[in-house]
Amino acid sequence: MSYEPIFRLPSSSIVDALAFSPRLDWLASGDQKGFVKIYETVTGMERHVFEFDDPVTSLTWHPKENTIFVGLGSGVVAFIHDFKNLGRQVASGVKGAEVYTISFSSSGRKLGMGIGQEVHIATPTTDRGYATTTIFPQPLEDSKTGDARIRSRGIHFIESEKQMIVSYLNHGVICWDIYTRSPIWTIAHSHVPGFIGHSHVSSDERFICINNLATGFDVYNIKSRTLVRSLQVPSHRERNVPLVSCFLRDRNVVITASHDGEARVWHVGSGMLMQKLPTASSSSIRFICAGNFRSRGFIAIAPSSKDSGVSVWKELSAPRGALSDIASTEVIVGLCVVLLLAIVCILVWHPALIPEDWKSLAEVLFRWKKTAYSMGLESVRRGRKLGAWIAQVLGIAKRNKRRFIRLPEL
Repeated sequence: MSYEPIFRLPSSSIVDALAFSPRLDWLASGDQKGFVKIYETVTGMERHVFEFDDPVTSLTWHPKENTIFVGLGSGVVAFIHDFKNLGRQVASGVKGAEVYTISFSSSGRKLGMGIGQEVHIATPTTDRGYATTTIFPQPLEDSKTGDARIRSRGIHFIESEKQMIVSYLNHGVICWDIYTRSPIWTIAHSHVPGFIGHSHVSSDERFICINNLATGFDVYNIKSRTLVRSLQVPSHRERNVPLVSCFLRDRNVVITASHDGEARVWHVGSGMLMQKLPTASSSSIRFICAGNFRSRGFIAIAPSSKDSGVSVWKELSAPRGALSDIASTEVIVGLCVVLLLAIVCILVWHPALIPEDWKSLAEVLFRWKKTAYSMGLESVRRGRKLGAWIAQVLGIAKRNKRRFIRLPEL
């Protein structure tokens, strides 16, 4: 598994959040000026721009719908559906506290939110909105860092959405029972060398990678809560900021941020450094996100420098994988339709198959004409869809006009 750079997205402000859409059609970025920008993942073209009154602190996509959720520094979680249904907010009842993290369950029925000192779960309402239905108690264990602030740094749903793992800045990692709101197990903060800056759980729910804000990253086995691997990242006295990690397609491979402008890809089992992904800056990496869909894989990296832009990397097998994805769903069907049309033509116009009686010939032509017409419509539809995909890959798709939209004052 290796990656290559494909383009760099310009930015005029520090990017604090990145998120790929579930099918990798879009990449969303959120910055400290309050802008959310939507790019085409394949071409890097900017398609939509939305402006909020507060800095964007977190982003996540709904796993089933074309809806993006935006956490703001004011405590508001807004959401945009199909890039047009604007101004809607999750009814959390909290304002004035920063949204530190937001995360969806795999089904999309539960939205976890870390807002200020509280951790919420919001669920859909009858008017296609979202509202808080569960608020978890604060950690009982006292902080061993001397800092009593309660800050969630990662929220992860596991066990068919019956449990939720929350990592805290000063209070370790707690797995909560969602229905009873009681703790099931913990990874005590004493087991982690420093504060917790960020956490990420592998898609198979086997591992959790924790940034300990001291030596780098620690990977734990979730079932046994034992340390599997420590991944050392060079520290920087003046840049001791939270570092982000993401598990990749191979759930035994993780990418981690650093203070020197290079993201690192590790093999968890062996601890081997597999690849370094440099950015256009030597500053700390502010955010990393990774996306996988079928055989395609992408990584987006945002440095702390506002002028460095967001670098996007593609898994080397992605072009062949993307083509095979289309072939399996579009090209094969299209070829079958073309083949059927060819058979129709042979049956209708082959001399050996033409009846001597003109009345019989007319009946045959009429019958096959109806079949050919319906097949032709299907072929045209599939052909247009395939053509649109080819245009998108080649970067010749027509660019939509940028739209700057300000939400009403919150």
